[in-house]
Amino acid sequence: MIAIAQSPNPQPTLRLMEPVVRPIGVTVTRVVVLFMAVVFALTLIFVAGAQAGSTLRETSAHVVGAGETLWEIAAEHTAPGGDVRATLYDIRQMNDLTGSVLGVGQSLIVPGN
Repeated sequence: MIAIAQSPNPQPTLRLMEPVVRPIGVTVTRVVVLFMAVVFALTLIFVAGAQAGSTLRETSAHVVGAGETLWEIAAEHTAPGGDVRATLYDIRQMNDLTGSVLGVGQSLIVPGN
């Protein structure tokens, strides 16, 4: 009879995991789906931004009279209860004005009809 001696602290056998090999079709499908999801998300962001900035407003022309100020013109074209400062800002933006100096006879684009 043969006796086999066992070591007091047997070492567990380490097995290396083999890499998972997927067919190329699965990988390509995942990349395409991810790409389409990114494109869809970016499209939603751009469309939402474009719609937010493309509100159309009615405008009319106002010819500056003697002694008129930009504040008076804005107040005249502000809806009742509205903020004159917002209208003043809009008039400046519509006419590329950097200050408040106006000339008599100057034509301004103003909000409203």
